[in-house]
Amino acid sequence: MQLSASISLEQLSDIILDVFNFDSRHLYYFSYTDFTGRQRQFSHSYFDEGPWVYNKQIGDMSLKLGQTITFIYDRGDAWQFNIVLESIQPTDNLTHPILLKSQGQAPEQYPEW
Repeated sequence: MQLSASISLEQLSDIILDVFNFDSRHLYYFSYTDFTGRQRQFSHSYFDEGPWVYNKQIGDMSLKLGQTITFIYDRGDAWQFNIVLESIQPTDNLTHPILLKSQGQAPEQYPEW
């Protein structure tokens, strides 16, 4: 997927959930290791403690090529999505995310229902 560096982690969560056709009724967080080696976490705004996803843009995360961000959605079911930074390109005219490739069938969010 091609995204603008100016989107927030909150917007990224909406994009991921939309692509996988998941509802947005559950809490979530993103985690990654920053350039100092420190584990960082940005949480849904309903968590008691921040930092929160709406305050962090992906372009401000100082990510390196090949680096992974983990998105944990629905702490009960613990859906885990690994997002890998594959390239950095100018996105001056990018107004919305672009799905570049899709492979296989998305899992059902509630398969037993």
